[in-house]
This record gives sequence, structure tokens and C-alpha cells, in this order.
Amino acid sequence: MGRDTLCPEVRQHGFSIDGGFAEYLKTPGVNLCKVPDHVSLESACILGDAVATSYHAITKRAQVRPGTTLALIGAGGVGLHALQMAKAAGGWVVAVDVSEARLDLARQLGADAVVDAKKGPFHEAVRQLTDGQGADVVLEFVGNEKTLPSSYQSVRRAGRLVFVGYTPQVPLPVMPHDLVRNELEIVGSRANTRQELQETMDLVARGRIQPIVDRVIPLAEVETAFDALREGRPLGRNVLAV
Repeated sequence: MGRDTLCPEVRQHGFSIDGGFAEYLKTPGVNLCKVPDHVSLESACILGDAVATSYHAITKRAQVRPGTTLALIGAGGVGLHALQMAKAAGGWVVAVDVSEARLDLARQLGADAVVDAKKGPFHEAVRQLTDGQGADVVLEFVGNEKTLPSSYQSVRRAGRLVFVGYTPQVPLPVMPHDLVRNELEIVGSRANTRQELQETMDLVARGRIQPIVDRVIPLAEVETAFDALREGRPLGRNVLAV
């Protein structure tokens, strides 16, 4: 079926295999993609996750077309690249976050509107921005108990809620009659295929998508990177360098 990421035998560094923060690692050659000559190694480091993950979510799972309205919940390392992918596909995008710095960056990257989630339930703002209808597609990059109710209520009739991020053990309460009466879709989006990674590299090489690298941190200071993540400080992705 070409859906590589759903193979029951899939093994991923950092998930099922240790060694993601090693100086060297071994992987089958069939998994490799050549980095275009004028794409920096720092940018290449985040293509397989933050950028290609967004490409898969926007093109395959959200099925964004010109004129699609989207609400992106979480303008972090993946969300900021999904924003660029959605704009490249012709979407009209609302970025939702609690960080003013991330919302400012989202504006710079082309967001049509931004919503500060600190000011209350963001679905009210999303609906107001979409003439009371809600968004055609809501992409969840956070998936915690604070965002889930508003994300669900931000979807318009016949709309689609796409989960890219999640918080383990946090459920999504859904009324089945809402799904039936409004023909809503709730789908998941996992990582990307090798072909999608190659296509993402081509987009970056042509300047269509800008990889957002916040800081390059020495591998020996990996705990500094974890501290920044816990505190929600990075704008985009941090990269570790040997």
C-alpha cells in the first residue's frame, strides 16, 4: 500500500531503538535519502521529522486544497512547518498557540490569522474568523486536556480533525451523534515515508519551505536542549551537533 510508517515491524531510533543521540548510528542503506548540495546539514537534521512529518499530514491526511481553511493547534517545531506546507498548498491558515513569540513567527511565515490560546477557549476565535462555520481542517500538534475540547469544537460540518501530536493517556471525549449528524472525520497522521522525505527535500532545495532551526547545541550539552523543550522555549527545532 506504500504506507511504510504503519509496518508492524517498523523500528525507529529514539522510539524502539536506543542511540538517537549517539555520534554514529547504523541504518539500512535503503532508508537513506541524499541531501541536496545547497541544503545545510543543520536544516537536513530536522527534515525527517518536523518538515516531512508536516508534508505527510498536510498532503495525505488533511488533504489540503486551494481554499481549504485550517486551524493549526500548536505553532511549535512541527506546526510551523505545517503552516508553510498548508500555505504552499493554497490553504487559509489560523495558527493557535500560547506563545507570543511563536505566533509572531507564524505571522512572518504567512499565517492569515493567529489566536492566543491563553485568552480562553480558542474555538470561539476560530469560529469567529471563519464566519461561524469552523475550520475545514483542524490539525492537533499538542493533544492535551486543555486543547482537545476546543480543537474538536473548531471543526466545521463535514470537516476533519487530524492528530499529529498527542499526549499519552489523554483521551478525546466524542459524541457519536455529532460525528454522524455532521459527517466529521477524525484521523491520525504518523511520520512520513521515504518517498515523502525525498519530496520534502526537493521543496526545501527549491526554497518553497524554510526549515526553522532555533539553536544548534553541542551533543555534550543535550540536557540543555531537553530543558528548553520542557520550558517550551524553542522556536522551531533545536539541533544537536558533535
